[in-house]
Amino acid sequence: MVKQNYGDQKLSVPESVERCVHFAAAHELRFYQRLDSLEKTRGVQYLYPGTSEDITGGAPPGTLGARAELQRVVLRDMLNEAVSYGVVLDTMESMAKWNTGAMLLVSISLNAMLDGNPPEGSAEAGTGLLLVSTSTASRHELHPIATIHRPVRSENADLDHAMTCALRWGSSDVQKLGSAWMTGFDGETVGPLHTALSHLNRDTPHTDELREFNLDRATGNAGPSAGWLAVAYAVQTALQTTTSQLVAQRSVDHTVLAVVATSTNDSNNVPHSA
Repeated sequence: MVKQNYGDQKLSVPESVERCVHFAAAHELRFYQRLDSLEKTRGVQYLYPGTSEDITGGAPPGTLGARAELQRVVLRDMLNEAVSYGVVLDTMESMAKWNTGAMLLVSISLNAMLDGNPPEGSAEAGTGLLLVSTSTASRHELHPIATIHRPVRSENADLDHAMTCALRWGSSDVQKLGSAWMTGFDGETVGPLHTALSHLNRDTPHTDELREFNLDRATGNAGPSAGWLAVAYAVQTALQTTTSQLVAQRSVDHTVLAVVATSTNDSNNVPHSA
């Protein structure tokens, strides 16, 4: 059952909307669930077999004849459509992988040598972080001190896309960053990081120079714990300054970026809290 209007108003796509895609049920027969069709508008419409519950996931699997398999097909198509047009979203595989209630992360790096001097430029470090999802924190009435979305990994040569994703996940922009906590970089390899920040800050130059803390120079490289040590420093600084903090870790073949924010200056789409 199809209708081209909603009440007494003709269905249309506002001019301010660049692209509108409608994922709809092709076999909805209930008179009170008629399809609000965008067929005669500039919107794009895809029809899928089943009722609205089969498409939207409005009913638990097994109830009202709804089939979870059909729901997953439409969800995947929605995600692919959004990602193809530049929307920052997790894939279905990532959502399942990171859907953990709570995780105690402990990272310790110790030098192997018991006698003599440690390797030049190295450091020993231990970091402990309790990470919980926002839904878990809300359900158990926890009060996180900071938030961080899962880090974004990229090739070393071009960090523009990774930087864009990290800032969007962290509900921040270059203007809102207070500091950058870095490990694995030197005077030559830091170039792509500066380039990415410059590209994103082209239209609205940063009024104050972004403070950079190279932990390898300040304390020494802590090996596998270096990235999480940078996160710990970022959390502490975010609490003291109430500004978002950029964390950047460079390895031989990739760079990882993330934004840390206090619980008072983040938004609800940041899924992990510390």
